[in-house]
Amino acid sequence: MAMTTPTRDQLHELVDALPEDEIPAAARALATLTDPFLRALAHAETLEAEELTPDEAAGVDAGLADVAAGRIVPEAEARRRLSGQ
Repeated sequence: MAMTTPTRDQLHELVDALPEDEIPAAARALATLTDPFLRALAHAETLEAEELTPDEAAGVDAGLADVAAGRIVPEAEARRRLSGQ
């Protein structure tokens, strides 16, 4: 099928031709195209990155050092520990 400007009928044909195991992926892709928030997010302009202040950069470095040293735990583990389980 030539892909110029597809019609709804052509899209239906494509959906009908999908292998069963690809239906969830197709549903997710179509949901992205029909959800107003996800459409706006996909078409949003990229903001320019701001420079970090020296204090912010030091905080990032400290956080990365904590990760590298194993001084952090995943959220689920932190919740488990805090709940005493």
